[in-house]
Amino acid sequence: MMNRRQLLGRIAGTGVAMGGLAACSGGAGPTKRIAITMDDFRLGFSQHLSPDERDLAILEAFSRRAIRAAGFVTGANVDSDLGKTVLDRWEKAGHVIGNHCWSHPHASAIGAAAFCEDIARNEAFLSGRKAYRKLFRFPYLDEGNTEAMRDEIRAWLAQQGYRNAAVTIDSQDWAITERLEARLTEDPEADIEAYGAFYVEHVVALAEHYDAVATALGLAGTRHTLLVHHNILNGLFLGNVLDALARNGWHFSAADTALEDPLFDTQPVALNSGRSLLDVIAAETGAAVPDYPERAHQFARPSMIAAGL
Repeated sequence: MMNRRQLLGRIAGTGVAMGGLAACSGGAGPTKRIAITMDDFRLGFSQHLSPDERDLAILEAFSRRAIRAAGFVTGANVDSDLGKTVLDRWEKAGHVIGNHCWSHPHASAIGAAAFCEDIARNEAFLSGRKAYRKLFRFPYLDEGNTEAMRDEIRAWLAQQGYRNAAVTIDSQDWAITERLEARLTEDPEADIEAYGAFYVEHVVALAEHYDAVATALGLAGTRHTLLVHHNILNGLFLGNVLDALARNGWHFSAADTALEDPLFDTQPVALNSGRSLLDVIAAETGAAVPDYPERAHQFARPSMIAAGL
């Protein structure tokens, strides 16, 4: 295990960036900054909102706050007329499009060679778009289950000119969506406002937690990347989440700008295993960081069950 100074020393220029940010804040501490990154673009679920209505609602939520997001697209999910329409809208709205593999595989399950082939297939599908950027998001945040596998994928991505679009804040929205979709499938007229309220509070709690983790690691003021998904939950409640983050003092960064932060140059030796980059750094360095929010354990399922969701 390398020590904290050695690992954080990999983040070129961080000291300058953080010092400048603190100065700009007038001595009140670094500004809390966050970029919105949206994965998967599964367009199948159609209760309450059609996939087309969902997409329009998501884009409207971004537009109201002048947010330039990044959409990490799985090609197999959008290989349709509707999928083309969705990508055209995102491009026209000024968002960037990144690579999230063609078929959304676990790297650990298929190995480095097949995984890189899946990335390449998706690039062939997306690369003709002006909004496409060489940004890559690992499905399931799974970078491989051995260092050798992970390093082979890292080397291939570097050779192809990709930047790893790592996550600092995982909203766990997919787990909430699973329960919301099950409820709407059972009763399309169900009252679902409690799911939205839970989601909003959950994201704000996780954002504050990971901002405290970044501060504990000496990375106060870094631009965070929030992972959410193109799903019914965000079609209904993304605007509420963004409003709540703004009320809690968060400022929205353009996603492609945020991913230029030196933090995302970091390549820990420890395997990611589906975690926030900040959790990996904390584990590898042995840094003392705040405890994980109780409601976030087991992807918040116990808290949702206790709340009757």
